[in-house]
Amino acid sequence: MMIEIENFRIYLNQVTSMDDQSFNIAKPYFQVEKISKGDYLVTEGQKCNKIVYINEGLFRIFYLKDGIEINTCFCKEHSIISSFKSFQHIASYIGVSRETLSRIRSQIRG
Repeated sequence: MMIEIENFRIYLNQVTSMDDQSFNIAKPYFQVEKISKGDYLVTEGQKCNKIVYINEGLFRIFYLKDGIEINTCFCKEHSIISSFKSFQHIASYIGVSRETLSRIRSQIRG
């Protein structure tokens, strides 16, 4: 579990400067959580309560239109993801789920 925290620290240092003292103060608030393929971080109508650093895998952001999932974004390893409007206590209008590259390729090919 320490490698996930270290990877997050590397990511943070790429997007902002955070000294060791600040990182160590924030560290107890970080949680390592496994989100399995096909699981949802948030679905339409839910409120999201977390911002997730993607250590491994691929996530997609989508919305529903007439019951059909319309993809708007794919987020890869070593980036962050959330339903940011929902994180601000507004019900989500999107869904976020973990995918695998093979599943995405098969969806594209039909």
